[in-house]
Amino acid sequence: VSYKNLTISDPFVFDENAIGPVRTGMNEFDATLYVSNGSEEALVPVPTRLRQTAGFSQEELVIQALLDFRHMNSLYTLIPIETELISATVRDGTCLVDLSGEFLTGQGHLTRSIRSIVASLCALDGINSVQITVDGNTPTGDYAHLFEVLSPQSFWFL
Repeated sequence: VSYKNLTISDPFVFDENAIGPVRTGMNEFDATLYVSNGSEEALVPVPTRLRQTAGFSQEELVIQALLDFRHMNSLYTLIPIETELISATVRDGTCLVDLSGEFLTGQGHLTRSIRSIVASLCALDGINSVQITVDGNTPTGDYAHLFEVLSPQSFWFL
């Protein structure tokens, strides 16, 4: 059963990280994770609060939250579960993200996985674009265009 673009046949789970004020005194910050609802292309925003921890940047924490996000309330990430974050740095408004080779095992969902990362990172202040590499290299071939510097496009979203 679905309503518009949301499957409602699964039970809904309360997510306390999606509501309430950001507690800056507890080093929390507001983030938006863009995930799939099963549609062919569109991404769905999921508001969340993340806690800033020593030694990790906000962009690293957002990517890790995407990697850890699993099926909840008919929403899910398409990033292969084995994918690991190697590094994430920001230079002149572009976030440079390096992921482990497992990221490429989800080639059936590669476009949406990349869009999910790009949209989620560009929701942070100071990030306008993202470039993803895999094991320190820019993949070539049929998917090379996905590994250029990308910014979110309106047609990516519901």
